[in-house]
Amino acid sequence: MATKRKNQNGDWSISIQSLGFNTTFSARTTSTKHANRILREIESRIDSVKIDGAHPFHSWPKKEQVKWLKTGLEPRTDSGPLTLFSAVDDFLTHKRATNKAPVTVQGYELFLQAAKDFFGDIAVEDLSARKLQDWADNQASTVITNGKNRAQLLAPTTIKKKLNQLKSVVKWFHSHGVPNLRPEAFGSVSIGVKTATSLDKLNKYDDFDNRCIQLQKLGIEFDREGAFKNIILDKKQFMQHIEDLKQKLFVDGSVVSIRVFCAVLVAVATGARRAELCRLCRSDFDLDADIPTLQITKLKGRGTDPYLRQISALPITHVPYLRKLFRILPANQKSVFCSDDSHIVGDSFDESVETGVPEKANYLTNLLKKSLATTRWEHSASWHLYRHTLASHLLMEGYSQNEVENQIGWCSSEMAKRYQHSTVAHRSTIINTIFP
Repeated sequence: MATKRKNQNGDWSISIQSLGFNTTFSARTTSTKHANRILREIESRIDSVKIDGAHPFHSWPKKEQVKWLKTGLEPRTDSGPLTLFSAVDDFLTHKRATNKAPVTVQGYELFLQAAKDFFGDIAVEDLSARKLQDWADNQASTVITNGKNRAQLLAPTTIKKKLNQLKSVVKWFHSHGVPNLRPEAFGSVSIGVKTATSLDKLNKYDDFDNRCIQLQKLGIEFDREGAFKNIILDKKQFMQHIEDLKQKLFVDGSVVSIRVFCAVLVAVATGARRAELCRLCRSDFDLDADIPTLQITKLKGRGTDPYLRQISALPITHVPYLRKLFRILPANQKSVFCSDDSHIVGDSFDESVETGVPEKANYLTNLLKKSLATTRWEHSASWHLYRHTLASHLLMEGYSQNEVENQIGWCSSEMAKRYQHSTVAHRSTIINTIFP
């Protein structure tokens, strides 16, 4: 068994009394949540040894047994230096074992792949400040080939994230006693600053018409990537936007068209992210209740749970459209906004995203862009637009920050600050009614 208690420094200490050991070590954290996670990992490793009669644990030296119980690092069978490829693999395995969300681990893997591509299977102890600087310089000249920022250079913030992710790998092994590693080498790497462009002059969270006026004044083409990033729709624009989609999609009557239209309705009513729309199943909707609801499956802000299930209320006006979608979907299909159920794996989901595959999130974005083509909204096709718009309207209506967070499901209150411009404008209207 394993237990925890506070030591005299205020940190948590972990005691292991199992498998012939009676040892205590500092978890080096004052966080109860972090200490509980470490405790669960240790207990899981103890159970795995007890259950698996062929587990190699008993063949390891005592020092390596204790190290594995504490960290999960198995003894290395070779006497050579730790190489980058094996270090990254072990680090990602550790992150998965600590119940990190699949999409989070995929993000780590993507950033670390850039390091593997540049350095190859280099010994981690050979990652000097000079070599890290060469990598940072190489990344600064890398042109993005896909996504919303294609044809642009990597942003300094992205380069810094990649460096920090590699630093996390080095620090993790360094903290576990692997010799000759130099996490301090990352501190001397110089990263440039982002070159200002005309897009930086745009106001964040302007409404659609104001953004169009700004683009004309600054001479920015409407179809330029990022020109309509971080905007909202005012109420008049919002109603027109929905009406345009209704005429183009719902009246059309095809399964694909009605599916996209209903996905928009759910997004504007709940602030659901694109990936969260893809996870919605028939069983998540309760349209027959006095208060229609749906259950959104979230990964962001989920804490230690594999998934976070959040109940959101639906406007009654949305129910007839969703009922029609349910009637025309294949009877045995679980997924509501995807073309099939191949991304549903038991009670979980395949979180990988591939462009052009019907059951994936990118495909849903492509359908939205196609739906808005030839309308005035064609360059502002973004699922996050609906999230921004809902948050702004709720704040302008005077709802508290906590109420807005509960409805939309932000991960932290800091995100609400993005929309504080709305409440300031609302307060200005109020005060000017008193002092006309």
